Amino acid sequence: MARRDTTSKGLEFQRVFLTGVSEGQVPHQRVEAFRDTDPRRYERELQRARSLLFVAATRARDEPVITWNGRPSRFLPTSIEEAAGSAEPGGEIRRLSLSEL
Repeated sequence: MARRDTTSKGLEFQRVFLTGVSEGQVPHQRVEAFRDTDPRRYERELQRARSLLFVAATRARDEPVITWNGRPSRFLPTSIEEAAGSAEPGGEIRRLSLSEL
């Protein structure tokens, strides 16, 4: 069953698939527009995006499955970014410890 992360509040699933967790999508590229014009809003939007990702990942009882295309989101652990540094575009991480997020 596919759900948006905002509709899953309070629910728990055996496995959660988070797709498209790429830089420019999480956080969305529009957030960067606030970096110079409104630094306080920029920080709020970054925190909001990080928080939504964490909440979505913690809906998984056993494991979150996280995929991305291109560069993984800056909110994923650095070990993922290092593992994704290969020439292959995109990637998938399984059995990600929730304590790593």
